[in-house]
Amino acid sequence: MALLRGLGIACLLHGFTVSKDFQRGAVSGIIALMAPDEIVHTWVEVFFDGKWIALEGVIIDKKFLDAVKSKYPDTKGVFRQYAIAVDDFPHFAVDWSGCDTFIQSKAIVQDYGICA
Repeated sequence: MALLRGLGIACLLHGFTVSKDFQRGAVSGIIALMAPDEIVHTWVEVFFDGKWIALEGVIIDKKFLDAVKSKYPDTKGVFRQYAIAVDDFPHFAVDWSGCDTFIQSKAIVQDYGICA
């Protein structure tokens, strides 16, 4: 947010909790066992082209996403592991396109709203 604001781009923080179950594969061992059932998470929203756009998908980079997709090439529809929680696994991307990007939003448990 500091970088965006430093460039004069209006932005907000959206807070929520996500369930820990979709972290399977990305987190394991004692960390997975000790993690709470709900994990605090946030995304940034930017004001672009007259609307607010959620940038939640940027938490996973393209290289990681491509590796997970190659590990599960036949997966269709819902996917909830490796810190990815989406309803249409083959058809989502994390690249900037001027639209909302989501990659963990389907694991939201509690939405705390926007903070300026």
